[in-house]
Amino acid sequence: MSAQADENESAGEILPRRRDETPADAAFRFALFCLSRPPGEDFAFLDPSVRDMLLRQQFQGQIAGYRAQFPQARHQILEIEQLPIGRVVVDLDADALQIVDLAIMPEWRSRGIGARLLRALVREARAAGVPARFHSFLHNVDGNRLFLRLGFAPIARTELQIVWESHGDAELAIRHAPARP
Repeated sequence: MSAQADENESAGEILPRRRDETPADAAFRFALFCLSRPPGEDFAFLDPSVRDMLLRQQFQGQIAGYRAQFPQARHQILEIEQLPIGRVVVDLDADALQIVDLAIMPEWRSRGIGARLLRALVREARAAGVPARFHSFLHNVDGNRLFLRLGFAPIARTELQIVWESHGDAELAIRHAPARP
């Protein structure tokens, strides 16, 4: 898919451009992966060499898992002024637009970037005639709050995850969601 920007650019909002991942993005992707680990999974308490080894194994496992489970998925880097700030992995099939992964560098979070990206993905799903879906961890409190605010509804739950789904009517909720305090 070619580079994209949300049409709200004229409103003066910070907007990411999406471009396909390349092998040159590997170092950024690993750094983002490390900075996106939930508390306790960052292995901060371990010797740095052991920590790096475990994180690299998890990172490689994530890559292999996504490629096996979603072989047609788009793997994209989010950029602002050619600076990589995040990534998104999206798989569109006949049943849903599955948001496989969405991660933003910590210094770029809480600026509305994720909300605008999710809004664009909901529009894409609606245009394809399918719902948008996302699996999040139960302990991802900020992310789960965002999905609720954007009109996603929980449709399933496991011991570790919530499956969220948004239909076309979420566009209204997204457009009229209150600003984050």
